[in-house]
Amino acid sequence: MKSFVEILAESIDLLALLKELDLDNETLGSAALNQGSLYRKCSTFYVQALSDKAALKGQLKEREAFVAQFVRQKDRERRAKSQTQARQTTEAQINERVTLTPSVMKLRSALIKAEAKEEWARLLLEAYKMRRDTIKILSDVLEDESFAELRVMRDEKAKQELNQVKRTLGQKYPRGEEL
Repeated sequence: MKSFVEILAESIDLLALLKELDLDNETLGSAALNQGSLYRKCSTFYVQALSDKAALKGQLKEREAFVAQFVRQKDRERRAKSQTQARQTTEAQINERVTLTPSVMKLRSALIKAEAKEEWARLLLEAYKMRRDTIKILSDVLEDESFAELRVMRDEKAKQELNQVKRTLGQKYPRGEEL
């Protein structure tokens, strides 16, 4: 059995998952058989998206902290070198510099994409839940139709047997004769 880390490292073929999402009557049986493994792949993709987003959030916080520390250090050095009383950089100014740093902007952009991927993966997982429900409904309908056909066949057979009994009784006891 694969470890959690190995499962997270699996490559998921999204195009295949999207193709398998659709159902038709001819493939209902195989769709039901494949649903479990397809759902697991979607779940893995979702967890991978969550993991990617969490990693990027951590990297972004780390990068922001590093840049803020760097800006504060440079500010202290500037004030120490200055002969006059230099004003200290405010937290708002530090935050602005951190926000406008290219590496922070790049990580923030990657985080936005990771959040979109997570949402997309969540919706794909929801679609596969709907697919599971659809398979269940269709199989119930087909089962009901099969039972309805069996009831009709049983009723027709019962009618035939009743008609046979009537004919037999009619031959044995013709009308107009007393028993």
